[in-house]
Amino acid sequence: MGQQVTQILEQAFQGMNVELFEMSSGRLSGTIIWDGFDGQEQGDRQHLVREVLKEALGAQVQEVSILLAYTPHEMSAMQAA
Repeated sequence: MGQQVTQILEQAFQGMNVELFEMSSGRLSGTIIWDGFDGQEQGDRQHLVREVLKEALGAQVQEVSILLAYTPHEMSAMQAA
């Protein structure tokens, strides 16, 4: 499932970086880093990612937990802190 989700995200968010991991529940979680998120609120980013996955996966979208969405600048700032 992780490879499928990565491919879907790569098509929708070209140039993004994604890190996914499987939680103990078996659901996927992780982060997406994409400069296209610049200027968007976190909630809007979450909605966009969820809609892309929902359209591609249908009911299987329930196997994906939260994917936090950051810009490269935000991720760099967090890593530096």
